[in-house]
Amino acid sequence: MEIPSPSRLEATPRSLHPSACLGFGLAGLALAPFFIFGILAIVTGHLADRRIRKLPFPGKGGGKAALGLVLGYLSIPAGLGFHFLHFLLGAGIHRSPDMKVVQSLAIAVDVEQSLGHFHSEYGTLPKVGHRLDTNTEDGKKLLAILLGIEGNPETAQNPRGIKFLTVREAVSGSLGLRYAPSGESPEGLFDAWGNPLTVVLNVSNEDALRFTVGSKSFVLENCRVAVFSPGPDKKPGTRDDIATW
Repeated sequence: MEIPSPSRLEATPRSLHPSACLGFGLAGLALAPFFIFGILAIVTGHLADRRIRKLPFPGKGGGKAALGLVLGYLSIPAGLGFHFLHFLLGAGIHRSPDMKVVQSLAIAVDVEQSLGHFHSEYGTLPKVGHRLDTNTEDGKKLLAILLGIEGNPETAQNPRGIKFLTVREAVSGSLGLRYAPSGESPEGLFDAWGNPLTVVLNVSNEDALRFTVGSKSFVLENCRVAVFSPGPDKKPGTRDDIATW
């Protein structure tokens, strides 16, 4: 699964299992009789009604003809309703998002946006290197800068102590921000599968951000920051990577 853009926090539509495709196909065919029998009932009902009206005592069959017409007319909207419901259910299964993907992408986007706000505030990116993982020493330093908890105001890169980054704390499981046992410094930031995020910074202010993920090379024009993680398979450069570009 590829995540094409940080502006869309949604999972890429998934392919249906063959049995699901067959099931919805049969369901669609099963709805056809609603329309066929509905139309036949209406046509037959009108013809019968005309003949009944010509009889000497039309009241004997008029009620049945009217009932047939009512059922015929009701069967068509019923068929449309079931067809619409079938469409919604099919679309819902086909585009059901993976919540772990959505949550992990949201965290990656938060990191990217917080670095953009930092740049707007201080006119530069944090000096932590060109590329880092959010569980390394440089990564922990970056997190402390963005959280405004560097500790020493004399050497702080965020001297105003602004909290640029606001993400969920990993209370349990892997997803989110983990703090050291003391609770005073970050220990890492992780996606839903326990992978640290990788942050690439355009520290040289070049016209493009160039980097590799696994065996893939990327050139992002007019880009300051890129954030990604290897996703469910824990292998960078594969289809299920979580990425902000």
